[in-house]
Amino acid sequence: MSGGISVGSVPEHLALAGVHDPSVIFDTFTDAAGTALSTHTPEKGDSWNIESGAVFDSTGNLARLQSGQATVNTAWINAVSSNLTIQCDVTLAGAGQFSGIIYHVTDSANFLALFAEVDGTLTLRQYTAGVLATVGTVSSDLITLSAATTYTFRIESDGSTVDVYVNSTLEISTNDTDAQAGLGYGLLQWDGVLTGAWDNFRASNAKGVLG
Repeated sequence: MSGGISVGSVPEHLALAGVHDPSVIFDTFTDAAGTALSTHTPEKGDSWNIESGAVFDSTGNLARLQSGQATVNTAWINAVSSNLTIQCDVTLAGAGQFSGIIYHVTDSANFLALFAEVDGTLTLRQYTAGVLATVGTVSSDLITLSAATTYTFRIESDGSTVDVYVNSTLEISTNDTDAQAGLGYGLLQWDGVLTGAWDNFRASNAKGVLG
């Protein structure tokens, strides 16, 4: 960092590291390139849980799926509340592939997920015992999502109320009365492609833009 920039009275490098940040989970995925996410230590929060068959690692300052299954690949951190706000910078994979984030995670077969498809849709889905059900969606004529482009996804939940933001714009607002109640928050890549990426992952008791 240069120029002595500060956030309030906190130097920039400490602010970015999560000092005086209300987040209970925070990870910039900064580590030696090739470090497995299963052994990586986040700036805040517990260690990462990795779905069997999936391999996530750090590229140095991003998380990527390095190998995975033909369907769902997930990684998550457990917290102490099911009503946290989750936010992450997600670089989308190619057309026909889904990148996203997950929350209310109980295990790799039970969670709520935000699926983003290039030139397709933004979809909020519930995954229960390995079966997907759509909770809310935004079609491609209302939002444009491009490959190799990074978007800031944010999900705010309060009981059954779920709001989804893309780059601070509210795109989905729904009431999910059958919502999962797990305490995990994390990453999702569908179809095992290796071109999606994640950065600045946060889960917080605060509402609004995190960080």
